[in-house]
Amino acid sequence: MSDAGELGVSPLPDAAQASAARFLDRDVSCVRCSYNLRGLPASGNCPECGEPIANSIKGFMLQDASAEYRGKLTLGLSLVLNGILLLVVVMIGSVFLGFVAGSAAWPKLIASGVGFLVGCMMLLGYWNYTEPDPGYVIFEQPSSARNIVRIAVAVGAAVSLAQFVLGFFVADLAGGSVVSAVEIVVLWLIPVASFVIWVVQFLGVMNYTAWVGGRVPDDFIVRRARTYRWLLPVIYVVGAIVIIGPLIALVMYWNLLDRLRKHLRSIEATGVPADLPKRMG
Repeated sequence: MSDAGELGVSPLPDAAQASAARFLDRDVSCVRCSYNLRGLPASGNCPECGEPIANSIKGFMLQDASAEYRGKLTLGLSLVLNGILLLVVVMIGSVFLGFVAGSAAWPKLIASGVGFLVGCMMLLGYWNYTEPDPGYVIFEQPSSARNIVRIAVAVGAAVSLAQFVLGFFVADLAGGSVVSAVEIVVLWLIPVASFVIWVVQFLGVMNYTAWVGGRVPDDFIVRRARTYRWLLPVIYVVGAIVIIGPLIALVMYWNLLDRLRKHLRSIEATGVPADLPKRMG
């Protein structure tokens, strides 16, 4: 196949063939603004944002994507990974404060407030991590893993806010039917809803990470992300019996996302993915 065929472009017909310009004969999204470039010369620029059209027909790999898109992914991963580390600190700190303060309510309120802020930081991270790639958005299905994660993040943010606000009613008020109703919501309904949202978000993140890993390409990330869909929940639940299971699952999850972040940082610095063990095959 000719280079023109591989790029989805075709020469101008008849007399216009004298021109060296070739025109895109398929739907191609601009890597910066998602404008459909069909019918435009491959040697020209996007009429919306001025991005060279040649940058939009390079290929599927992350190094061919726009720097702005890769930057959003890197930012999102950094917020999530740093948020995980902060959550561990909050959990340890809340245990220490509870030991020092005894039955006082203020340690729980502090831990709840800090945990809520860290949770918001992580939700923002997942939102950035699932930023749509302008170069592929017109081909994306509504049920894509990226969209599923974003829906779960939006719903999860609303549920977390409700849990944080209603928690003050449970802590400050006592007795009465209103308080009982609030307690039912905070202690039963919201935790169940949060668990369901977490499951949907986790599966979506693993599927999406496998897709992004394929754009590095890093076979290790692809295989691990698919395996972790069932392995990490098993380690988390079964390992909870010996206490350290959740921590082990969290470390494995952190390492997987950090591996992808290393590739993104390497592409930004050198133009090529990081040279990591077991990347191919």
